[in-house]
Amino acid sequence: MPSVSQQMGGYILIRSDVPVISQALFSNGRFLSAVPPTQLKPEEQ
Repeated sequence: MPSVSQQMGGYILIRSDVPVISQALFSNGRFLSAVPPTQLKPEEQ
């Protein structure tokens, strides 16, 4: 996927019927910051 090599941001949407562990990373090109991993539980319908 060569087109994403220059991408500077975005998000993805994941749907699951089981818990998912997520983590976020932020950067301005010089510094990198991480949000600690979090367990996301499925939404009740």
